[in-house]
Amino acid sequence: MGVDALARELEGVIELLDSRAIDADGIVAALEGLRTSVEELRIVDEALAEQAEQLAKTHALVDKERRRYEDLFASAPTPYLVTDLNGTITESNAASAELLGVPSRFLVGKPIGAFVSPPERRKFRRMLLGVGAHPISGEYRLERRGGVPLDALVTISPVAL
Repeated sequence: MGVDALARELEGVIELLDSRAIDADGIVAALEGLRTSVEELRIVDEALAEQAEQLAKTHALVDKERRRYEDLFASAPTPYLVTDLNGTITESNAASAELLGVPSRFLVGKPIGAFVSPPERRKFRRMLLGVGAHPISGEYRLERRGGVPLDALVTISPVAL
């Protein structure tokens, strides 16, 4: 029984008392119904409290795993860049910042294609457009800050959320 039913039960008790046609059996029955409704609400309240506690535990586990992922990503010895579907960098780790000679905070928001040598950008964009359900790789000449070239094997892996 919900809060609305409890309110109706209470309204019934009030009407009985207001009518001055005091029927002791009717009042007792109404109060018993009210008591039952209160008990049912307590049970529902306890169930909601349990669910809220479980939800809080789940949120804590998700947060712990998120922090773990962030730590692993940040400290990975392999350069990793995460981009959106347009090729704009959304995350980078220390190894990628070192490789490209740009602090991580300055990599975020930049198009990944900006680090590909100009003669290879068209080929790189075609590879980006070809990303499907499976990882694809290709060798590209990248450029560090200041135009210093480096050859790299670039692997693009789609991530399903």
